[in-house]
Amino acid sequence: MKSYNFVIVAVCILVMAGLAWFFYNPAKSIPPVKASEAPASVNVATPKPAPTQIAVPVVPTATKPGAVAVSSVTSADIGKSQPEIEVHAFIDDVAGLLNSGDIAGAMEKTEPPEVDAELFPNPEMKARFYATVQKDSANPRRQQGLKDIAQRFLALKDKTPEVNATSDELTYPNDGVVFEKENGIWYIKKGRGF
Repeated sequence: MKSYNFVIVAVCILVMAGLAWFFYNPAKSIPPVKASEAPASVNVATPKPAPTQIAVPVVPTATKPGAVAVSSVTSADIGKSQPEIEVHAFIDDVAGLLNSGDIAGAMEKTEPPEVDAELFPNPEMKARFYATVQKDSANPRRQQGLKDIAQRFLALKDKTPEVNATSDELTYPNDGVVFEKENGIWYIKKGRGF
């Protein structure tokens, strides 16, 4: 029984080290601004209105708790395939979670159920891991890293993916990202940097 606990602790440490490596990128970190370099005044611009919805939302069957896959067609999605439109909605949802600092929610949304079952054999382990990750993501440097990832994620929407014959897999070959649809919900199957 002791070796089983050791394996669980080792796996958790490896996963947390991987996440720390993944979210910490010193090349992209922003140096602190000195008081003498701070701008004297800040201009606030009003945000642009959101694009108008031109079609009804498509709601696939969700099998994972909390996994709501709602997509709506915007003017930017005209002429795109249904899988692309659904993945764009998925990207918007995940980017919103990352921008709000909800890394646990983003991880939950992007991981297929079989990966969750493999990584977390019991709910207590999963809850502890997500609590630790969420606490760590409150760090301002991590917050900036999450926002950078969200921006790279949103940039995928401007690129054209390859869609497989069954329309359940989208690949962005130059970015190393593959989305897969399982039971009506999109997940990240493979993602370099995501």
